Amino acid sequence: MTARDLLLDRRVRRRCAVLAIAAGGLAVSTGPGGAHSGGAAPESAARGLEIPAVTHGEMATLAAFRPRIVVLANRVVATDERFRRLKNHGALQYAYCLWGLVPGAISNEDSPFNGCSHAYLASAWSLLRHMETMPQVKEDALRLASDIEAGWARTPETLCVASAEVFHTAAIVKPAWAQAGWAWGGAGASAILMLAAGFFTARAAGARMGT
Repeated sequence: MTARDLLLDRRVRRRCAVLAIAAGGLAVSTGPGGAHSGGAAPESAARGLEIPAVTHGEMATLAAFRPRIVVLANRVVATDERFRRLKNHGALQYAYCLWGLVPGAISNEDSPFNGCSHAYLASAWSLLRHMETMPQVKEDALRLASDIEAGWARTPETLCVASAEVFHTAAIVKPAWAQAGWAWGGAGASAILMLAAGFFTARAAGARMGT
């Protein structure tokens, strides 16, 4: 079996596993134990473009390659609506998730920031796949996607509740702030807020200096 066959087999097994999770009724919880709360939008809401789920095991690789996806997206001049909506959603979702700065947000499925991490990484992957259809960056996007999939092939395939969660560009997944207080106590929640405040202050200072 070739490397490509192995990758295709992995994709088939991944989809089957995701469908099994969805069929099993492992819904996102909104209680104290639900780290992935906030992802589902009401059926009556205008939810925007659908963003397919990424599995827990795929997140670390995607996080490592996300800066390259963003750099490639910033090179695109001739954009379309799908590109703009995916790119804007990813940037907004990343900010809501405190720019990936919270320790354990990706590796720990019980983290209050794991759900929003799933969302911004899924958005980045959908953006990259769309760039594969855009002539200006098609070849670079295909190479980058191949590198990511090769990384997936070398890592264990693990699933969590949010591995079956489909996201939408009009629905932002927010950190489970109540869960953050429940899991870490007031000191932990305060540390997160201080981290966010410090980051905002640094960005503001950089903007004033023209950086």
